[in-house]
Amino acid sequence: MNIYKLTFAKNDVFACKDVTDTCSINGLYHYEHKKGKLIYAIVQANSEQEALAFVDIILKEIQEKIFGVDFVN
Repeated sequence: MNIYKLTFAKNDVFACKDVTDTCSINGLYHYEHKKGKLIYAIVQANSEQEALAFVDIILKEIQEKIFGVDFVN
């Protein structure tokens, strides 16, 4: 699996880069956000398309944390 860094602007993917530096993450992804606005995400994936597929999962997870599960569903 490769590691990709996704950079965001207003929760839209601004850049997706294959990270060649050795880094370790717990699970398949790690992200940082500020008040629900994604800043970046580090994702383990087999391809760039697979890495981009995590965006919806991450956004939903952030919305659940901020607004609660009832709001998202």
